Amino acid sequence: MDVEAIINKYSPLVHGLASKLSAPGVEREDLFQEGLIGLYGAILAFDKEKEVDFTYFARLCVERRLHSVIKAALRQKHAPLTGYEPLLPNIRDTKDTPEDALLGLEGVARLEAAINTHLSEFERKALSQKLQGYSNAEIAEKLGCSKKSVENAMRRARKKLLDNLENF
Repeated sequence: MDVEAIINKYSPLVHGLASKLSAPGVEREDLFQEGLIGLYGAILAFDKEKEVDFTYFARLCVERRLHSVIKAALRQKHAPLTGYEPLLPNIRDTKDTPEDALLGLEGVARLEAAINTHLSEFERKALSQKLQGYSNAEIAEKLGCSKKSVENAMRRARKKLLDNLENF
């Protein structure tokens, strides 16, 4: 039996196992795909010499894969990446006319004024480095502080800017 036939035969099992689980930010289709990856791993790792039923082994591999995905989602390790909102809108992508572009530039001027008015010197330095593409670790090294200090400064800066730009 080839791999495709095995996957077709056991995909209802994978679908059943995936449909019983959920986690914030994880869609059922993603769980099903992860389950299929677990099934594929079972196909590759199965040893006929061990005298273990393949269905049992496949179920175990799929369940382990699904539980790993659920645990990872609950850790929210990648929440900063998935919850990303741009600090500045991309003016070229959102504006259709020169007037719209000018209004966008006025928004940038307001943002610059808010940065200079409401952010501390450390927050301005950290933000400047971030806008140049440096990672938090690189910024921390350049500014001689901890990565956590940079993360906190970025969080404070974002909140201050969002709060104060609403008032403009």
